[in-house]
Amino acid sequence: MRKLLLFALILFTATQCHVRKGVYERDGLTFVVPDGWKVSMQIKNDAIQYAMASRKGNDNLATWEVYRMNGVISVNQGIQIVAQEMSDNFIFTDYELGRPTSSQYQNRDAVRYPFRYRILGLPQRGFLYGYRQKGYTIIVMLDAPDEEWLEVMDDYDLLENTLEVK
Repeated sequence: MRKLLLFALILFTATQCHVRKGVYERDGLTFVVPDGWKVSMQIKNDAIQYAMASRKGNDNLATWEVYRMNGVISVNQGIQIVAQEMSDNFIFTDYELGRPTSSQYQNRDAVRYPFRYRILGLPQRGFLYGYRQKGYTIIVMLDAPDEEWLEVMDDYDLLENTLEVK
């Protein structure tokens, strides 16, 4: 039955987008990987599970990342962990984390932080979303160069609409 539902999801998604899609499913995270994207990193430990999907190719700098954190970590703590990780480990300039606003992600109440930075002189922008689901804190980060933003909006929608946390 599960395979039938997964097949139906893939078929529905492929029909909607008219493209063949792959599915990432590991350790309680499932999502459809858009055509032209790949899962480029995944980590799991006792506190955090993480997966990153990125556009294929050297010129494509768009990414989508999901963190499933232990439920004792609040949404604000989760956002701060990810923002600090960005600040400590990314090679960029002019990093600016904006003010939080109330938002929706997966039809759930969420907090959204906009951010901006430059990598190799190229302006990038993105959002951090945080919400609670099934006893976990979920943080989703999406970012892309300003010039690619409109190209990846449908891909970000597909990732959001197919993300399942178990």
